[in-house]
Amino acid sequence: MTDCILVVDDSHLDTTVIHRLLRDYRIISAGSGEEMWDVLDRETPSIILLDVILPGEDGFELAEKLSKDDNYADIPIIFITSRDTGGDVERGFDSGGVDYIKQPYTEKELRARLRSALANKRNERELREKTIIDPLTGVYNRRYFFEALDKNIEHARRNSRNLFALALIDIDHFKNINDDHGHQAGDRVLAGLAECLSTRIRPYDLLARYGGEEFIILFKDCNRAESGEVLQRIKDFVEKTRWRIRDVDIQMTFSGGISDFGEVSPEAIAASELVRIADERLYMAKQAGRNRIVIDCAS
Repeated sequence: MTDCILVVDDSHLDTTVIHRLLRDYRIISAGSGEEMWDVLDRETPSIILLDVILPGEDGFELAEKLSKDDNYADIPIIFITSRDTGGDVERGFDSGGVDYIKQPYTEKELRARLRSALANKRNERELREKTIIDPLTGVYNRRYFFEALDKNIEHARRNSRNLFALALIDIDHFKNINDDHGHQAGDRVLAGLAECLSTRIRPYDLLARYGGEEFIILFKDCNRAESGEVLQRIKDFVEKTRWRIRDVDIQMTFSGGISDFGEVSPEAIAASELVRIADERLYMAKQAGRNRIVIDCAS
């Protein structure tokens, strides 16, 4: 997949030169900080080439804002500028840049620095994934999930239109699977359900292993009724599926409980409260016979 580069520069000539030198990359451009934010609402570039001198906020100010925003903090920033004022290079790194290229530059220099920044980004991502991914199932781990949940709660407090739901699910009679077929079969079932869930929720929803045979899902931009419909479809699919392990067909079902942001006042809401409500409904699903989803106390 071709890396996407966002060029933020108010000089049409400089942008045209970069397009020509980096013709094998996908280039998108913005002529100001305001245009940059508009582009970032639609695109997630692999890297940003940022001029220092821009109309409105300068490149340093924009870099500082980008580095403090969780949505963009991991996008490498390379400053490209003709400005050669004392202290600019130091300020560029302090504001969040990973490199600083002074004009004029050669094609080889630009390409080499770009390759280096992209390689470092890939290495950092691989290292980070080792700390946030559950090794058995390949989905996010509990610690990372709650970091993301806290950020969503904070964002929702600032924007009341930002809804989300939280689902807690548990494999029914998982102990019997381990006892009857062995722990290796149990591990295969866990990995299989994780794959089934991850391929049937939206790319921007968040799935994690909560612990043992439990998974937790953050459904963004929807309430518990809407996310309940999604989870019900997944549950029905899983119930009909036979998991072939060691020449034995294993059937699995799961139960789930769902809470959402709208149930508690924004000032009082906390991750622990959302989980408590979802867990209470999961317990209700188990008590009612398992293999069902509960979204409220009347379910």
